[in-house]
Amino acid sequence: WFRVCVWVRARDRVRDRVRVRVICTYTSIFDFEYFIKQLDPDVEPIFNKLFDALIETHSCIAGGSLLSYVNKDPINDIDIYVPTKEYVRFLQLITEEEDPFVSDILTVNDHNISSKYDESFFKKNKIRIRYTFTIHCDNDKYINVDVMLIDTEFLNVVTNFDLTFCEIFFDGQNLYTTSEENLENIRFKKGFLKPDYHKAFYQQNIFIHGRIRKYKERGYQVYIKGNKIHKIHLC
Repeated sequence: WFRVCVWVRARDRVRDRVRVRVICTYTSIFDFEYFIKQLDPDVEPIFNKLFDALIETHSCIAGGSLLSYVNKDPINDIDIYVPTKEYVRFLQLITEEEDPFVSDILTVNDHNISSKYDESFFKKNKIRIRYTFTIHCDNDKYINVDVMLIDTEFLNVVTNFDLTFCEIFFDGQNLYTTSEENLENIRFKKGFLKPDYHKAFYQQNIFIHGRIRKYKERGYQVYIKGNKIHKIHLC
């Protein structure tokens, strides 16, 4: 069992030398058993290792899988953000192999730096590369996982996503979001496209439009400048 936390974080303001503190407020309980049930009971052993690996390497799970957990929707895949320098160690902890790339537990399907459409998202969040894995569990079960290698702390990434309701993350011990309001919005499946991504939206960026459409198809309401986005057209 893990606590769910609301993460309240502000930036240091150098000019007036005000140092802002980080405060965590506990709000409810993260049910590990239910999370595993949403995936498949057979994945529990590997996820015990994965959660330990998150703690050991200062990594996190973020985004869609946690939204699905909160709203009791099916979990299709998992996004994990790992510091670049901890990448090999992270995989070793999951596979228990000195060379994790020869393990039967893990298959590397693909890797890429970014497409031209999501390049700004990668650069903005210091994501070096994305690996797509399949984690093989007992009884021929498997989980699709995207691992993003980041050249910064994961907090700088997961609090800078394009859609506010995606700013939810799990560090192996606690589940966090950026405000109590956002936690309520997640439960009601609504949120906003953040201002840093408005220009890309109006320029018909396929990456941004595709993400909005994906979440709209899952029942989320997305707003920009106070206006609800009704239709997304992709070329």
